[in-house]
Amino acid sequence: MRREGFGVVFVLFVNLNAKIVTQWYELNDPPTPSNPTLITLNQDSTLNVTLDSKPDSVTMGKTRYGGSLILNANLLINASLQGVITPSATSLYILKGGSADFSGAGKLSVALSGIKDAKSVFDIQSGDLRVGVSTLISIANSQSVFSIFRAGSGGSITFDSDLSVDLSQVNGVFPKESMKTIFDISGGSVLINQNATSTIALKGDIYSSGVGALNLKLSDEKSFLEGKMIFDDTSKADFSLSNRSHITSQIQANGSSTLAFDLATNSKLNGGITLQSTSSLSLNLTDYSVATFTIASTSSSKHSLKLGGGSILRGDLTTQSDTDLTLSSSLAEG
Repeated sequence: MRREGFGVVFVLFVNLNAKIVTQWYELNDPPTPSNPTLITLNQDSTLNVTLDSKPDSVTMGKTRYGGSLILNANLLINASLQGVITPSATSLYILKGGSADFSGAGKLSVALSGIKDAKSVFDIQSGDLRVGVSTLISIANSQSVFSIFRAGSGGSITFDSDLSVDLSQVNGVFPKESMKTIFDISGGSVLINQNATSTIALKGDIYSSGVGALNLKLSDEKSFLEGKMIFDDTSKADFSLSNRSHITSQIQANGSSTLAFDLATNSKLNGGITLQSTSSLSLNLTDYSVATFTIASTSSSKHSLKLGGGSILRGDLTTQSDTDLTLSSSLAEG
């Protein structure tokens, strides 16, 4: 069976010989019931888990996990959200220090449903998680969502393969404007497609606070981000778009957050940004990229807008008297 979403084709396995289990440790062969730190999957498998109110101290390795995965085959996780854990999270994966890695040629698919809010489904409280396998997150329509991925202070998540998440049909319950949050960057960092070799398809919102850092590269015509973004405190975000990828977003930059957009090779930026306090924006358009983008600034910080290589910037620009704005352009490149 094939599932198509946002221009990305994910193959979900239907294998009569697939292994079906109800606890993480049973994925190992032979099973390793003492909360393993490494799970190696050599057979297409389905993990059906119920996330209830039992604390993670007694569920790790069973309905919750916090180690590395080697996927030599495909893994489908069906997670039913029936209860919460401290602090009111419905976590499927929790990392509390150290490093963990998802690797292999297999694909990871996670399907979420249930009666509780999906909050911090992948909770990187501290430590470093690298996701090097193609990952698809799906969620039942009208399900309530707080956040899917959380990067706490001292935590980082790096995505080095295809990633697809669609929260467009869910109910957002994040405290900021009822956001449908894919990434809750709570002082940690999220790095996506740093090698510019993967397809990234995201429908949902991003929130960053504290010293949160986001680096997102969209590098092919099937890659996009569609959703709201809010950056508070001293958050930093860097976006690189190329090869007809696009972002459609209404963005708020508060505190002393800094945002940088670099667009090239016919990529597009749509929507608008509101800059407040001492937040700052750098927008660089080259090689026939297009920004249809409204910029409203009450910030006294420096902003930089650069146009070159046949690029186009459309939209309104509103500033206050002490805004420091540099606008430069050059002739078409090449």
